[in-house]
Amino acid sequence: MLANYSTRTTRKRRQRHKPIDGRTRLARRIRKLAAGYARRLGDAANDPIVRSDVLRLAETEVIAEDQRAAALRREATADLAELTRLQNAARRLRRALNLDGLPPPPPPMTLEEYARAKYGDPAR
Repeated sequence: MLANYSTRTTRKRRQRHKPIDGRTRLARRIRKLAAGYARRLGDAANDPIVRSDVLRLAETEVIAEDQRAAALRREATADLAELTRLQNAARRLRRALNLDGLPPPPPPMTLEEYARAKYGDPAR
């Protein structure tokens, strides 16, 4: 019985991955970036695979931003090689999602919209 007890306690338990709760500065930044990327992707962001890629991109960029800030503050925890890897991973993710260019320009206004914006509503 003593042998069973010792093997049970020495076994390593897996730690479960806890989702980001959204209250920290980094979590709010991740949420903001992910929402912006999803908005740029439009309907394609509704796909679960694309949604997970968007979240991974936002997380990677926030971690890279945090590492870059630590490096600029000359903290001892800043690892420049890790920063380079994070930035390259973020760039590859952005390119894979076709988010590496400028957002498309808004559609031009119609003649009616232009007249309404310039002269006001004609019904008044």
